[in-house]
Amino acid sequence: MIARSVRRTAALWGFATLTTTFACASEENPADTSSSTTAAGGGGAGGHGGGGGITSSDGGGGFDECVSETLPATLLPSDVLIVQDRSQSMDGDKWTAAVQAITGFADNAEMVGLNVGLSFFPAANGDMCLTASYQDLPAPVDVLPPNAAVIKEALYAIEPYGGTPTRPALESGFDALRSFILDQDEPRRGVVILVTDGAPTECDDNTPYAIAQLAKQALEFQPSIRTFAVGMEGADFDVLDDIAEAGGTDASFDVSDGVNAFVDALDAIMERARACEYDLPVFDPDVGTVDYERVVVHFEKPSGMVGTIQQVPGSSACNPSSGGFYYDDPAAPTLILLCPASCDAVQDASDDGKVDIGFECILPPPR
Repeated sequence: MIARSVRRTAALWGFATLTTTFACASEENPADTSSSTTAAGGGGAGGHGGGGGITSSDGGGGFDECVSETLPATLLPSDVLIVQDRSQSMDGDKWTAAVQAITGFADNAEMVGLNVGLSFFPAANGDMCLTASYQDLPAPVDVLPPNAAVIKEALYAIEPYGGTPTRPALESGFDALRSFILDQDEPRRGVVILVTDGAPTECDDNTPYAIAQLAKQALEFQPSIRTFAVGMEGADFDVLDDIAEAGGTDASFDVSDGVNAFVDALDAIMERARACEYDLPVFDPDVGTVDYERVVVHFEKPSGMVGTIQQVPGSSACNPSSGGFYYDDPAAPTLILLCPASCDAVQDASDDGKVDIGFECILPPPR
C-alpha cells in the first residue's frame, strides 16, 4: 500500500486548532481510503462548537476533501446615531418625552462603552434642506458615559421649531456615522435611530420613497448601517415601516404612549442591534480555503435543540418567517448579518444571543 500522511495545524483567530490527517488510495486498492480530523477549542452555543469532520469525493481527478469546522461567533460592536425630529409639532409633551428618554438612554449603565451621537432636524443653522447644514453634529458620536454630558447639553440647548426635512438630516447622519466607523481600528456596524412625529415636509426630494432609498443604500454600502424608525404620536407609521424595512430592521416602533414607550423602544433597539451582527473568522491560508456558500449559523433553542440558520443572497432576500443570514460582501465576506426573523429567534433563545458559525467545507491547500 502506498500511503501518505499530512499533518496541518493552524490557529483560527485563537478559537481553535485544526489538525487533519488523510491517506491516499493505494494502487492495489483504489477504494482503500481513510480520513480523520480533530479540533481543539472552538466551543460555542450549546456546546456544539469545535467539532470537525471530513467529507471526501473522487471525481476522477484524484482525492479531494472538505474539512468542516464550527467556531463561536463574535458579536460586532455597534455605533449609534440618534436623528431626532425637533419640528414645531414636537412642542410640549412629545418633546419632554424625547428629552427624558434620550437622557435616560445616555445615562443607562448598560450602555457604558457604547459610542452614541445625536442630531436634530431641522438644523439650527443654515438652509434646512441642505445636507451641509447637518454636518456638524450637536453631539458627535463618542463613547458613553463621557459623551452623555454632551448629549444632554445638546438636548437642553435646542427647542422645537420648523418643518420636517427628514431626508437631508438622515443623509448627513449616515455620512457622519460612516466616517466615524471608518476611523476605528476594528470592524464595526452602524445603527441610526430615526425619531419623528410626522411625515416629511419641506425640501425637494424629501419624499417617503427617497428616504427609504437612503436607508436601503446605507444598509448595502460598507460599512453597513441599519436604520431603526421610531414614531411618536402623529407619525405616519406606514412611511416609517417602509423606511425600517428598507433599512434592514423590518418594522417601526410606536412610542405614541410617551416616555416609557420611548425608553422601551430604545432598549429593544439596542438589544437587537447587539445580537445580530457577527465578525466572520479568518482562516490562515495554510489551513485551506473556505467555501463561503457552504456556511451555516447555529444557535441553541430554549428546548436545548440546536437551530440552524441558512444563507440567503442578501438583505432583500430575507424571509419574513424563516429569516436567514447574509454577508456584507458576498464576493469577499467579512461579516455575517442575521435577517430580522432570525435575529428575533436568536434573541428569544438566549439572553446573550450566542451563536456558532459552521464552516461545512474548508478545502485544504494544494499538496
